[in-house]
Amino acid sequence: MDQRLAVLIKDYLADVATAIRILETCGFRRPQTNIQWAFSPRPRLNGLAKSFSLRKHGIGLECQMGEINVDFDFGLNGEINRFDAWKLVDYVRNNPGKYELRTENEIRDCVAEGIASGEIIREEGSWYLSSDKDA
Repeated sequence: MDQRLAVLIKDYLADVATAIRILETCGFRRPQTNIQWAFSPRPRLNGLAKSFSLRKHGIGLECQMGEINVDFDFGLNGEINRFDAWKLVDYVRNNPGKYELRTENEIRDCVAEGIASGEIIREEGSWYLSSDKDA
């Protein structure tokens, strides 16, 4: 896989995991499915720092954690290791200056290479790293 994409995906997934850990300290419970999430009310959280904000949408969340902004969707079974080109492009735009890949076309081309090599698996409209299938 293109190393620029590997770094981007690693950082994106790390920030998703950080957002979930912060939310869990405030009483958040991960959904068992993305459909469960879609039909649940916005979570009420206690003790969330003022520098942290969240916006619930469809099957996902957008979280602002200080300078970091990450938007993600839950997988079919509530997984948090899924991504797509739009989420990666949005992540790059919301966290400028950190990544060599900057455009949607660059990211899509690198993802296509990762899919062709078997390092990225496409499933139900999102992607995951073949090394993270069960995360």
